[in-house]
Amino acid sequence: MIDEKSSYKWVVLAISFILMLVFAISLQALPPIFGNIMEEIPFSNSEAGLLMSSYALLGIFIPFFAVFFLDKLNLKKMIIVALVLVIVGLVGFLMSSSYTALLLYRLISGAGSTILLVLSPLLVTIYFTKGNIGTAMGVFNVAVPVGTVISLNLFGYFSLVMSWQSSIGVIVGFVSVVLLIVIFFLVTPDDKPKEDPDSSKIKFDLGKGLIFLGIIWMIANAQLLAYITFGSQFFQLHSMSVQEAGFLTSIIMLVSIFLTPIVGIIIDKTGQKKIYLYLGLLVMSIAFFAMAASWLSLTLWAVALGVGFAFVPVVIFSLLPDVVKPEHTGMGLAFITAASNLGIAIGAAGFGLILDITSQSFTTGFKVLSILSIVGIIILFGIKAKTEKNK
Repeated sequence: MIDEKSSYKWVVLAISFILMLVFAISLQALPPIFGNIMEEIPFSNSEAGLLMSSYALLGIFIPFFAVFFLDKLNLKKMIIVALVLVIVGLVGFLMSSSYTALLLYRLISGAGSTILLVLSPLLVTIYFTKGNIGTAMGVFNVAVPVGTVISLNLFGYFSLVMSWQSSIGVIVGFVSVVLLIVIFFLVTPDDKPKEDPDSSKIKFDLGKGLIFLGIIWMIANAQLLAYITFGSQFFQLHSMSVQEAGFLTSIIMLVSIFLTPIVGIIIDKTGQKKIYLYLGLLVMSIAFFAMAASWLSLTLWAVALGVGFAFVPVVIFSLLPDVVKPEHTGMGLAFITAASNLGIAIGAAGFGLILDITSQSFTTGFKVLSILSIVGIIILFGIKAKTEKNK
């Protein structure tokens, strides 16, 4: 059994953190170097969106199989397999000479990253209890914002000083180092995650709460990917340089780096969760609409988006134990991961399609993103967590 007081749980949290960095950096590194790639391999806005979304396409189905194979392989072996897939996909991507090849290897990398997306938070839920899960998830969820900020800014610089192939090569080196860290430093518990026997057959009671939670997480990821992928273009249309546009786009993640851990601590202290998700979705809706209408300062609304989004992932992962049975935690994580990947798959591609059919109308696109937040708020009313039911 796991010693909940052991300091090794913080090592596990650190490893989970860098695994999520792998996911975020390998996903978000493309937008800053799209221009470089398109000079050699031309493609449209909708194709650029598809290239981003394809990273999550297989991830709609893979999470359930990842949990299924935990019965055959332990957690560490599954993570190693996932990292190897990411490396293979990245190497193939940098060696590609056609859009079709780029898409194929992007799918391979995405398959590996999706496995990491399921198993990384599962590691955290194994080692941390309900009394400190909010804090742990607050720290854990900083990884994606950090990875996104690094990608949008560092790879924006790389696009000016090196080839896009070399930029992807940097990621290959990073993922290889993470693979070595996992091999030599990660020790997973002998006992498997507490799953119901039926989980091996991918059978479990979804429940309305989990379904609604998954839909909200899907919406948030669709909004995020659409904004991250095309936000830089939007800001450049407002007379900003590539570097300025990249930085302003990354603010949605930069704010989360500082605010997300605080949100986790507040959740642990107050025991309240849903109210913070309401707040985050409302702020995001207002910010997207304000951008569409060009109200006041774009910088102000870019910061507001960061504040709003910071609440979402922490509450989603903290609410999960309240809407599923303990023995179904693994499959619950698989479900919301599949939902997030569906959001990623339709977000960037859908926004790119809107731009293509509206002659680059970011106003229309941002209004759609604003409406999606309102939809999320409406759906949230239908989630009844265990803590609420027991009141």
